[in-house]
Amino acid sequence: MKGDKSLLTTGEIARYCRVIHLTVANWIRAGKLSTSRTPGGHRRVPREDFLRFLRAYNFPIPPELMQEGRRILVVDDD
Repeated sequence: MKGDKSLLTTGEIARYCRVIHLTVANWIRAGKLSTSRTPGGHRRVPREDFLRFLRAYNFPIPPELMQEGRRILVVDDD
C-alpha cells in the first residue's frame, strides 16, 4: 500500500481482512468501525481505529500497519 496510512479506504480494509467490500460497509453500519467522509462521499477509517478493530475481533495485524513513522529512501549515485 502506498502513501500515508493514517487513513485507510474501505477497499484497503477489505484486502487486509480478506473480506469483500460489502462486509466492511456492514461493519461500519454496525458501528464496529468509525469513519469520516471525504468531500466526494468516500469513507476513510483512521489507522488507529482499524488497529483497535483488528485486536477486538482477533484479526491478524498486517506488519506494514505496525510500522510507525515514515520511511525514507536515500539514493546516492557515487
